[in-house]
Amino acid sequence: MMKLFRGVTRTDSFLFNRIYGLSGHKFLDHFFYIVSRIGDGWVYAGLIILYIIFKTSEALRILPAFVTAFVVEGSIYFLVKKNVKRIRPFVKFDDVDSLIMPPDEFSFPSGHTAAAAVFSTFALYIFPWLSPAGIIYVGLIGFSRIYNGVHYPGDVLAGAALGTVISKMSIAVFY
Repeated sequence: MMKLFRGVTRTDSFLFNRIYGLSGHKFLDHFFYIVSRIGDGWVYAGLIILYIIFKTSEALRILPAFVTAFVVEGSIYFLVKKNVKRIRPFVKFDDVDSLIMPPDEFSFPSGHTAAAAVFSTFALYIFPWLSPAGIIYVGLIGFSRIYNGVHYPGDVLAGAALGTVISKMSIAVFY
């Protein structure tokens, strides 16, 4: 079992270094900084407010499921992060600098990617025609977190899975 864990960790580090190795280009650095900042959460709040204003009855029907998903995802994220305590890549590797300030100390799972997955899952549920954009959005948020030196690919995959599963469960229970 430890051999498998070491192999996964080695692969995760290898993939991180390949993606982080793309940094250093002014345009890409700026682009992925902005993408990562969009995942901070303020965009979600703004879009939800707009949805409530323009589609009040629809929004109020799905709002309990949405809020529950964010609360449950956030709680699980917090518990896992504080118990796993995976060191961020920019701390582990001497040749890696964080291109963005992380919101907390540890790496696993990616909260930005989990929140993006929650938001996108609900957006896709409400507007199925947005599916390609939602998938691309979650991918860009996750990729930006690796590119910016604050997460490993495994952190991003775990965050995406966490957000998606919790959202689907919340929709099934409440909607």
